[in-house]
Amino acid sequence: MWARIVAVRLGRMRPHEHIVASVKDFVKDSLSFRGGKPPGLTMSAGVTHVYNVVAIEDALVAAVPCSARLREVEQRLENEVSKLNAERQLQQQVVQRIAQLEAANERLQKEIEERRRIEEDLRARNRQQAALAQLGQTAILGWNLAAVVDETAAVVAETLDTEYCAVLERLPDRQELILRAGIGWKPGLVGRHTVSAVAGTAGGFILRSDAPVVIPDMRQETRFERPTILLDHGVISGMNVIIRGRACPWGVLGVHTTRPRSFNLDEVGFLQSVANMLSLAVERHEHEVARWREKEILEAIFDNIPVMISFFDASGRLSHVNHEWERVLGWTLEEAQRRDILAEAYPDPERRREALEFILKAERRWADFRVRARDGRIVDASWARFALSDGSRIGFGLDMTVRKRAEETLRESESRFRQLAETIDEVFWLANHGAELLYVSPRYERVFGRSRESLYRDPRSWLEAVHCEDRERVQRAVEKKGAGGETDETYRVLRPDG
Repeated sequence: MWARIVAVRLGRMRPHEHIVASVKDFVKDSLSFRGGKPPGLTMSAGVTHVYNVVAIEDALVAAVPCSARLREVEQRLENEVSKLNAERQLQQQVVQRIAQLEAANERLQKEIEERRRIEEDLRARNRQQAALAQLGQTAILGWNLAAVVDETAAVVAETLDTEYCAVLERLPDRQELILRAGIGWKPGLVGRHTVSAVAGTAGGFILRSDAPVVIPDMRQETRFERPTILLDHGVISGMNVIIRGRACPWGVLGVHTTRPRSFNLDEVGFLQSVANMLSLAVERHEHEVARWREKEILEAIFDNIPVMISFFDASGRLSHVNHEWERVLGWTLEEAQRRDILAEAYPDPERRREALEFILKAERRWADFRVRARDGRIVDASWARFALSDGSRIGFGLDMTVRKRAEETLRESESRFRQLAETIDEVFWLANHGAELLYVSPRYERVFGRSRESLYRDPRSWLEAVHCEDRERVQRAVEKKGAGGETDETYRVLRPDG
């Protein structure tokens, strides 16, 4: 038997049943071939193998039982490839998932940082609100402005976490500010140190600003002259607000740090709120000082004025009297409150009714009453009553007893004088130092032949009645008398009837 060379190209994992069928066809064609070259068998692209007919026949015998193993190997290879593909896909999915987790973690970190920032802001706001509540209560209950200002400086420094806090009060000359209270400053400065408030200085700039003044970096500040006290304490950042007064700024509230710091809007608003609260405390203190001064003045008047003063409350009960009231009428306030003082002072029911009606009406007019004192004396008094807004009444009384006696004595003296002046056969008149005539005797009209009214109108008109030959001499004597001398002149009078 001659051998034939067979070229077989095996494809990648081709089914073996197809190979066996191809080989059988090739053998059949080869057995019937008469001469020439044996036909070739070309299979799918791959490795080319060369067989002879005997080898092929032997291979056919062996190939048939090996096909099952090939299928098993092929299946295993396919399974391995599938596993590799699955692992590759899984690896890609893992990479994608890791990227997603990293992005989610980054977002989560940002959210955590934002939450921390928000929580810190909330804690800061809570501290600020608590500080404002504390300072507000101190301002309402505290009567000592110095204590209120000291506590304000301490609370502000603690709340804003600054090394220094200053409360500066504007002095009356308006040219300087004094460090009234503060935290962190060197000993001996609080209560003594002053800074300038003129234009060009930090104090002047702040007092002339309508908005809070924030200093990001004192080392680069060019808006005003840098204060020596801040440079000495190493201050870098700070902010200041005005403490307003009724007519002009009362002072400045400021905080300062030795490290660069940016103050946010909440912190600026907190400092301004504290300054506004402190402004109300200052105004309240000024009102209290004025009220106490007024009270002292009124108490001094009430206790020392020689006028009887009494208060009746809205129910008509005597509530207050002054020393003059007790001195004139003889009762103390406690004694007067234990008895019916109107019945004691006005025994006559009719006069008592008139007095009670006068007290209740409080018509802001003066009326005279005769009041019985504790020792039984009758006091001539002139009273005025005034109603107050709360329904109470205040009364003012003048002891007219001495005055009425003096007036009565004067009236009696004037009556005796007139009787003497009108009956004496002499001419005389009375004048004050201003040459104003006070009295002209009736005899003047009969002697000078002129009316007394003409002399009242012109006190020198009597010289016209002096004889022309005597007038110059008499006039010189009168002028000498006016200079402080005394004169006794005899002169002739020319009456209008000649």
